[in-house]
Amino acid sequence: MPEITDFQKRQLDQIKAGYFNLLEYPPMLEKTISLSLAYPLLFVGEFYLHPFYIKPKK
Repeated sequence: MPEITDFQKRQLDQIKAGYFNLLEYPPMLEKTISLSLAYPLLFVGEFYLHPFYIKPKK
C-alpha cells in the first residue's frame, strides 16, 4: 500500500477530532450519523470541530 501523505494524516486527525466532538453532545441520532458519514465535506470545512456541535430538534 502507498504511504499516507501528511495532508491525508491531517485530514484523518481532523475527522477523528470531529468524531470525538460529536460524542461530547449526545444523543447520537441516525440523522447525525448519516450526516457525518454522507457529508465528509463538513469535516473538511471543520463544522464538527469546536465550537460547533450538533443539537437535535425537539
